[in-house]
Amino acid sequence: MSQSPSPFSIPDPTPPQSSGATRNTVVIVAIISLTLLLMCGGVVGLGIYAVDRLADQMNDFIDEDDWDNQDSEIALQFAIEQDATIRDQVGEIDQITSQDELTYDFGADSDDYFYDVKGSKGDAIVVVVFDEDEKRWFKSVELVQGTQIDSPRVPLQHRNAPFDTEWSKQVYDLLAADDHALAESLSIGPVTWIIYDYDRSLESKFRTPELLFEIQGENGTKTVVAGFSDAYYDTIRSIHIVDEDGNKQQQVYSSDAAATATMNEPANEKADPPTKNAEGENASDLFL
Repeated sequence: MSQSPSPFSIPDPTPPQSSGATRNTVVIVAIISLTLLLMCGGVVGLGIYAVDRLADQMNDFIDEDDWDNQDSEIALQFAIEQDATIRDQVGEIDQITSQDELTYDFGADSDDYFYDVKGSKGDAIVVVVFDEDEKRWFKSVELVQGTQIDSPRVPLQHRNAPFDTEWSKQVYDLLAADDHALAESLSIGPVTWIIYDYDRSLESKFRTPELLFEIQGENGTKTVVAGFSDAYYDTIRSIHIVDEDGNKQQQVYSSDAAATATMNEPANEKADPPTKNAEGENASDLFL
């Protein structure tokens, strides 16, 4: 899993998918800033100002996009890890990371986002097009047969990732474990989407490290609060169903480690929750 946030900060919610518009905006800003620099000519002070502004804007973009990249990497690994073609080439997937050199190449299509895939047998590059429907994540995923943006590509079969963030993925993993007993206990039918509810987590009366999630199913929706072992949000220790007013109701999950979990936050202090910046065969009949 990617590096977790500081226990004293909460990730801001941003769309699970990156957008070509955002990337184009950065390119346009870079061009305008460079033009201003050239027009400055001998005006050294204005030239330095233009360069500083460009650096600040690029750094802001990178910071804002960081969480989005982490979530999309997790979703992409889930989406393609069972595809026969990618397994033949890389084996078991160990890690997926953004391939920014190709993604931000001036010759790349604005809809194409490239990723490095490292596995037990080797490496590969895949290119994805994000779906406008956030619940579907990827419109297409292709294996790049080479190292260039114009190298031949082979379509990959990909599953839908039914979660929007790495924290939602943890909830999903628990729902899918133990023959899906936890998913069945929610009585909402096949689970279709799990979303991290940042706003309610921020406003809730629960002290961190507890986050709220909305679990959508074919037959209904349940809101749950997940208690984590510490404020790095790495391990879920408990899950409670909550009512419309945010009050804890039935406890549906408790880990063996809950009794000995160490809280890193003072008992009377509430830190901000973490912010977030995210088709094929279904994992099971309980997940669409």
